[in-house]
Amino acid sequence: DQDEARSYFDKASQFFQQAVDEDPKNELYSKSLEVSSKAPDLHTEIHKQGFAQQAMGTEPSTSSTTKTTKKKKNSDLKYDIFGWMILAVGIVAWIGFAKSHVPPPPPR
Repeated sequence: DQDEARSYFDKASQFFQQAVDEDPKNELYSKSLEVSSKAPDLHTEIHKQGFAQQAMGTEPSTSSTTKTTKKKKNSDLKYDIFGWMILAVGIVAWIGFAKSHVPPPPPR
């Protein structure tokens, strides 16, 4: 994983260098090139901290996760029902307008 990330960071640095070479006055390109050189170290540090937190067991408890999931499902159901109701009302209104504005029959 680290080697794969390193190759992507190297590729990004090459592209930022190419951008700086093409437009040296652009400060955004220069800053991006500078930050891309620090990215592999930051990536490694983040992964080390993430693994340390997992080892300490700082994952959320399952009871609070279950409550959140149930509340989200109820909320999703409510929005789904309201959405279908609004769609049905819109279709009925559209059909009602279409029927009320029937074009006159052609003259004989």
